[in-house]
Amino acid sequence: SAGAGAGAAGLDFNGDRDAAAPPPHEEEEEQQSSRQQEQLLPSTRPPNPLANASPFSRLFFTWPYPLLSLGMKRPLVEGDIPGIMDVDSSDANLQMWERLWEHELERSRSAHTAAADGADSRPTSGKRTGSRRRARKKRQQKPRPPSLHRAILVDFLRTTGPFVQPLMLCSSTAKLLQAVALGLLLDTFEPSSSVDGSDGSSNNGSNNEGYLWASVLVLCGGVILFEHHHVFFVTWRKGMQYRIAAIAAIYSKALRLKSTASLADAGADAGGGGGKGDKGASASGGGRDRDGSRTATTTTSSGRIMNLVSNDVERFLLATLFVSYLFWAPVQSIAILVLGIHLIGPSFAAGYGLLIGILVPMQFYLSGKFATLRSKVARLTDARVTLLSQAISGVRVMKMSGWELQFEQRIADIRKREIAQIQRANRLKALNESLFFSSNVIVSLVVFCVHVATGGLLTPRTVYTTLTLINVLQIELTKHLSLAVMGVSECYVSLSRIQTYLEFPEIGQQHVSLDGGEVAEEEATAGTTEGIDSYSKGTKADEEGATTIRISVQGVTCYWNGNGSRRSNGDAGGDSDELVMDEKESTNNPLSILALGNINLELHAGELTCIIGVVGAGKSALLQMLCGELELASGTIERDYATLSYAAQDPWLIGGNVRENILMGEPYHKSRYDEVVEACCLLTDFAQLRNGDMTIVGDRGVQLSGGQRARIGLARALYRPSHVVLLDDPLSAVDARVGRIIFYEAILGLAVRRGKCVVLATHQHQFVGEQRCVLVAGGKIECV
Repeated sequence: SAGAGAGAAGLDFNGDRDAAAPPPHEEEEEQQSSRQQEQLLPSTRPPNPLANASPFSRLFFTWPYPLLSLGMKRPLVEGDIPGIMDVDSSDANLQMWERLWEHELERSRSAHTAAADGADSRPTSGKRTGSRRRARKKRQQKPRPPSLHRAILVDFLRTTGPFVQPLMLCSSTAKLLQAVALGLLLDTFEPSSSVDGSDGSSNNGSNNEGYLWASVLVLCGGVILFEHHHVFFVTWRKGMQYRIAAIAAIYSKALRLKSTASLADAGADAGGGGGKGDKGASASGGGRDRDGSRTATTTTSSGRIMNLVSNDVERFLLATLFVSYLFWAPVQSIAILVLGIHLIGPSFAAGYGLLIGILVPMQFYLSGKFATLRSKVARLTDARVTLLSQAISGVRVMKMSGWELQFEQRIADIRKREIAQIQRANRLKALNESLFFSSNVIVSLVVFCVHVATGGLLTPRTVYTTLTLINVLQIELTKHLSLAVMGVSECYVSLSRIQTYLEFPEIGQQHVSLDGGEVAEEEATAGTTEGIDSYSKGTKADEEGATTIRISVQGVTCYWNGNGSRRSNGDAGGDSDELVMDEKESTNNPLSILALGNINLELHAGELTCIIGVVGAGKSALLQMLCGELELASGTIERDYATLSYAAQDPWLIGGNVRENILMGEPYHKSRYDEVVEACCLLTDFAQLRNGDMTIVGDRGVQLSGGQRARIGLARALYRPSHVVLLDDPLSAVDARVGRIIFYEAILGLAVRRGKCVVLATHQHQFVGEQRCVLVAGGKIECV
């Protein structure tokens, strides 16, 4: 490619560089830009002000003021933003989510075991008929499947309940007391029926009584104010933690999803073919079997996953804010009814009945419709995002085939149906809001009319107390309760979708056996500086272990679909699984697509194994099987290593800079980093880029050429201290000169000669003459 040719300019076969240096002023600008970028991205952030805030600062929310004050003086940079607390970090919340989900799965398995034990038990003949009936009923009960909804609800009540619920009790009491205090305060301004003629002063009590009720009014307002903000802060923060945890769990699950379809999916598609797919782009899931686990009957897509992390997780925020009102709104409404009848009389029950019997059920009905429309909108959004992603990823084929108008029409049709459902939901929300603003006036009018009709007298105390109580009742029932029902119903739908995704089958690891001896010791020291230095320079242990078998493949057969199923071995714990294979299903089924057949191969440390063959012979499938992405239908794989690196044929790049894509979370060591980028012919490319290796690569590396992306992927695999390196044709995207340098300096120099087990799939046969070669044809090894 042109980028690869430019990257090879100024290089001889020994890797020496004779390219002309850039002009001095350009070099100074690049260095200044790099220094500015490093200032914007500090290694450490200021401590979080909430972590060390005093009780006064927490009570009055003064802890974020220094950051706000700094923002008023100058624009904030990233170095000004304080770090997050551990409880809000993605890692901590992911561990919390996984702990909740594992506990729920264990509860479901225990219930299933108990149900199975009950089904096996039989009452003796000497027992009464009632015991036999109870035993029969117990046998007929089905075990409850795992419920993510229950796990989240229990955790929410356990973590926020001790703080939130007492505050809401104080707030509910303060709202009622505020209404009573307002009426009594107005009563102090009413003149007495008998007035002293000498000075005209009232005899209705001491004037200090007015100050008392005014103080109670202000105090109740302060309690309501602090309760509202603190409860909303705690519950909103908890909702954000659930949101972060869900996104992290969805991403973690995507890394473990199957890359291939299943037989059930192929059958549902009426004979649709299988093949290699993007990770997480196709995975099986669907109905449940007897123990509550999900069976393979449905598929997911990258569009659906994106919809989960962008739309569904947002439902946690509204649900956590208002879920407590499902309990406190009815309790407070009953207290208002009792208080209203005591202060005003039976006329208050008339307006109360109108609100409870007509207006509130209408809003409950509208809230239920929101959940139904939410499900329809989510399905349409999944289909639209999936189709749009397919159009973008295959835009070249689409343009060459002239399918632009067809894709545009299909996307527009789905979008039109999606907008129609959104408009229906917005009309219902508008009706809900109109009921909210009109219910206060309607209910108050009914109460006053009935009160006057029954001979009652309207006084300021009666009017303002009634209006205050009805206003509180209206906000609790028609606002907070309706938002709670709507938020919880939408969150229920989102949690169901997330749980369905989390229950998709994962890549089986039951055929992997790691050696816990020398490998574990090497893995333990891989993160230290001494371990990295010794690993990069090559040690005597690596030379002596050049004959160590890193991977041993024996009789492995894989299919692109129908690779067997996981089945419990019936142990009491239910944790041990074995891979079972229905030979009739996978061998004779016409939907089965063979990927690899009867593979026997041994890969040694310090050795380069080249996989060669025509296009479609199974080279990439063999690499996928070696790295664990392609499940086994039969056979075994024995592994004796701690870490593995894989450079795909189409490199995956994150939207950061070049250095971040090479390091990929590994610590930066300058000497080792420079050695890797030089061997991969990237130094000249860095000189051409505006900010060197700190240049942003763009979405999916759009700023780079194909050769540059391939070399960055290769540099990433070589920089990581791995025992096994799998390379899927990295030489195809570069020209002959750069390819020769990469083969001898990077693959042989940095990997093979330093004790790594390297597997290279390539079409460049001019490099493989002296190496061990494996010829693959039709998914089978022809010769070695």
